[in-house]
Amino acid sequence: MEPALCNREGLTKLQKQQLAAASRMRRTILAMGLAGGATLAKCAIACFLIGLLLQFLIAGRQLQQVSPPPSFCASKSPQGLASTSHLLSWKLDRFCRWWWFPFELTCPMVSMKLFVLALLFIHFHVLMVPRPGVLAAPELVGIMKRHPPSPYPMLPFTEWLLPGLSPETAKSWMESLCQLRSRMILCWFGFLLLPNWSHRAHINKGLQVAHGLLYGYGALIYAFFAAIHYAYTKKHSDYGGIVSVLAAIFAVPFLETNPMAGSWLRKFLIINAVIPIYLFAGICKVRYLGLATCFSGSWLTTGVMDRSHGYSFVPWLNKWLASTPPLIGTEPWTCLLLSWFTMFFEIIWPVLCIAEMRPDGQSPICLMFLVNVAVFHVMVFFQLGPNWIVQLLVVLLACDPLSCILRSDAKEAATGWTPTSGDCMRAVLGFFMMGAWFVPQLWSDFAHLSGRHPWNRNHEPYLPVPEMDMFSPASKRSNYVASCGCVVLLIVLLLAKVRADMASPCTRRPKTASKHSCEPQVQRA
Repeated sequence: MEPALCNREGLTKLQKQQLAAASRMRRTILAMGLAGGATLAKCAIACFLIGLLLQFLIAGRQLQQVSPPPSFCASKSPQGLASTSHLLSWKLDRFCRWWWFPFELTCPMVSMKLFVLALLFIHFHVLMVPRPGVLAAPELVGIMKRHPPSPYPMLPFTEWLLPGLSPETAKSWMESLCQLRSRMILCWFGFLLLPNWSHRAHINKGLQVAHGLLYGYGALIYAFFAAIHYAYTKKHSDYGGIVSVLAAIFAVPFLETNPMAGSWLRKFLIINAVIPIYLFAGICKVRYLGLATCFSGSWLTTGVMDRSHGYSFVPWLNKWLASTPPLIGTEPWTCLLLSWFTMFFEIIWPVLCIAEMRPDGQSPICLMFLVNVAVFHVMVFFQLGPNWIVQLLVVLLACDPLSCILRSDAKEAATGWTPTSGDCMRAVLGFFMMGAWFVPQLWSDFAHLSGRHPWNRNHEPYLPVPEMDMFSPASKRSNYVASCGCVVLLIVLLLAKVRADMASPCTRRPKTASKHSCEPQVQRA
């Protein structure tokens, strides 16, 4: 793609190893030389198109044979509603419904298949350079031939996942991982091939189970590779994709039968895979850089001139940004303004997004934030080099692009839907992940303030949940009191927001949930 950048002088040893792993993976990605990345990318597109063709053929036959027309309400079981409604308290019921509003996912199974197709395509073509990508983990292990260092508080994940890795066993480990990667690719190809349309009145359980097994097995292997890749590269650009792929395991089997599974998945992506990455990146800047440094812009002056952060496509722009005259203080006015915008973008805007997520409707602030996230990462890619293309896919899925051409009936179905046990489990998972994001933040502040961790050293665990300390080296000016206060305030505001939303009429259980409650909707259809 860009040989001048990939072969330039001054590359670190780790950067050369990552580029070598990415190059080898693209040439021989499937079972040690059977096919290259470009060939597999074409196969992925063909599988998706064949799956769509089968979907339309089956849909046409079922529409001719079965009546009434499809509706989410037709998939309800009156006995199921009666059996579950008396087991759930009204608080747990609202607990589940909080994850349904105000978001809905149009054609959720098609949207998920498009996401998987795009994810495979960018990995096959290594479009995340200069990062090697998650699927290059086997080649990375074969090149490194040893476990990466695990400084405190980082857990030794590679030692748990790859026991006995050494220069003598690296080749056998790489071959085993390549075979495992081939299984993942074949599983996701099968997921793209399966038709996903089924009539609500006659649900095909075989297709439902097959979708869940094929996607779930591939997603677990992807997460396994992602943990290895993350431990070696120690870069945060793939973490949002890891969370999204794993979370979808709990929703994919039910996207065609449960109208709320898609709504939960979309809100989970926004709450747990998009907003926290930027919110806690801003908190880490307050923690490690200090408030004065954050607003002076000096950290950005160093960042745009430091080539070790990545590969700049426009080095002349970085030189200009760092050489403009100062407006306030001693730093260039461009870096000063960009620093203020970064703090607003990473702290204030995410908080406003959560505050404006009303159960009765979507706010344009959230959509504007998602669009700005995409623009922000494109700008950073050309200016500094870190590639967040996987995160851009997550943002695109969270924007629900199919809603521009299709209509979803999930919101209408939600008014009469009683949460199932699966809905309760997904709600618990969502709140658990939401709380997990705060653990490394409080852990870092308490470790520094108590003296258990050096004041001028970052406290980044990376896995299972990162601290997101991007462009934030610790120093004597670090302010752990301010960051701790921000984190505690965020927890209080988030709990107040959840409680206020649960009191909204949109999250209340309908008074009746009988088999006759869906008849008007079926007649209108």
